[in-house]
Amino acid sequence: MSGLNACRYCHGVHTATAQAFGISDGTLAALLTDVSAAPVPERMKPLLRYTARLTLMGATGSHRAGHHPGAGDLAPVAAGG
Repeated sequence: MSGLNACRYCHGVHTATAQAFGISDGTLAALLTDVSAAPVPERMKPLLRYTARLTLMGATGSHRAGHHPGAGDLAPVAAGG
């Protein structure tokens, strides 16, 4: 998610950590481009979409404008297991 909010320090640290756990640069790039098409387990995709949404909301300030995530936003995450 640090790639979405353009924090170069965090993105670098998160990339190095992901690589240490065996996640390839290609997978990381695919996640930034399109979570739906990324080569990650299907059950992870709702969580990744949700965290991306939260990240982008924080970056744009829309959470301050009354666009808070609700229980309906978490339903796909819970369904993923």
